[in-house]
This record gives sequence, structure tokens and C-alpha cells, in this order.
Amino acid sequence: MTGISLKHVLSLVGRLDDAPGDDAPRQRFRRFLRQSVTDIDQLSAYLAEAGGGDTEQDDRAFQDLINHLGGLLGFRVSFGPYRPSEQELSFHGHWQSDDGSHIVIEARAREAELTTSSLVGSIYGLIAENRIRNWEAASGLYVLARDADRGGLERAIIADRQTERLRIATVDALVRLARCVQQGPLEHSDVRLVLGPSRPDVGPTVDLIARRRTPGGDMPGEGRPDRRPDGARPDESPRHVGADRGRPPSRLVDYVDDVVDQLIEALRPDQI
Repeated sequence: MTGISLKHVLSLVGRLDDAPGDDAPRQRFRRFLRQSVTDIDQLSAYLAEAGGGDTEQDDRAFQDLINHLGGLLGFRVSFGPYRPSEQELSFHGHWQSDDGSHIVIEARAREAELTTSSLVGSIYGLIAENRIRNWEAASGLYVLARDADRGGLERAIIADRQTERLRIATVDALVRLARCVQQGPLEHSDVRLVLGPSRPDVGPTVDLIARRRTPGGDMPGEGRPDRRPDGARPDESPRHVGADRGRPPSRLVDYVDDVVDQLIEALRPDQI
């Protein structure tokens, strides 16, 4: 774990931009991340620093840090442009798995007026360029620095009827997921299941959570008089994905953070 701050790293590599060349500042920054930032806690600290900044340099560093996180989650990562030209697609990252599935990333360090058209259009563009086979192999993921920034984006996804194609995850959820992968409880196939598009059958996700047991061998809630096996208290209705933290269960766009919460609850304390 390096003790150098993100601000100092960025001052050394130079202004991040889309200039070509292996020695361009963005390439130097990305090499530094690959070679020196493999510790999840260090990456989390850099993400917090970039997400809390207010400059263009902070935003661009945040974009690269999210893509580096994708690599630690086991994806093959292609970086999108910082400022796309009229001829370029506007995605921030393209994450690929060996099973042929793809996740297209839009990373936002601060609250912004987001619409679904940009991310959906980028996925259509990648399909047209034969970089993605079809929509069945693809999904879009918005990565937000703060949980509080999701409200308007949620409403846009629901209004545009894109809940089966687009998802939202906070940085915190992805960092916790990466920590579980790095320390062993989860594999890349588990990550893909959590981050992939919603499907009518919730069985695979339930199976994933059920495989991650507490030290006594019980799922959270089993063997505890104040909880039913579904995790709810006796006087509560059964818990559904999306129902935590006061959100109605029909809001599937929050699915990623909810499933990560339940996975962390189910994992052994010494594994996270």
C-alpha cells in the first residue's frame, strides 16, 4: 500500500486528457494504477479523494479509478475517452468477461443531470461496431460516488423502461465486492451475476447468497428467534431484493447495492 496521495500522483503524471501516445499522462496514470495500486483500501482512498474533488482532473481520475476497480473485479477493461468527439462513443468503460458478457460503464463523481440516452446509445454503438454481440450479452452500469446522487437517475431509468438493461451501483458497493473477490469468498462469476442485468428468475442470486454462510453454518436469520429464514422479523413481510433501506421492492435499479449488502451479511466476518 503506497502512502502517496492521489493529488501528488496526478501532479507527477500531468494533466489527464485524450492525447495519444504511450507516454501520455493518462497512460502514465493507468500504468501507475496497474503496477502500484492493487490494495483495495488504497484504491478506496483514491476513489474517495477523486469523488470528493471538484475539478476536471478529479473527474477524469475517478473515471480511470473505476475502470481499475473493474480490473480488480476480474473484467478485461477497455477505457472510454474523457471527452468524446462527435465520432466517438461516450461510454467511460467497457468491461468484458470470458463468458462473452459485457458491462458498459458510466462513472459519475458528482451529482449531474443524467439521462439514459447516452449509455443506451453507447451500447447500441458498440453492437454496431461488432464489439458486443447483441443486447442479450450487454448491460449498462452507472457507478456513482455517493448514494444520495441516485434519485433522479433512478426515475429516468424507470421512466424510460430500461430497468432490465441498466443498473446503478455506488462506489462503496463495488469496493466491498472487490474486497470479497480479493480475499477469496467470491469469484468473478459471482460478480458477473450480481452486476448483470435483472432476470425473471431470482434463483441464481438466491443460490449465491445461500452459498456464503456464517461461521455456524446458518444463513443470516436461521436459528435466531427474532428472525425468519428470509431475514425478516416475525412481524415483517418477507424481504425482497430492493426493499432494504426504505426503497420499494419494485425498484430493481438498486439491485446491485442491495445484493452486495446481503452478501456481506452472509459472509464470515473475517472474510471481509
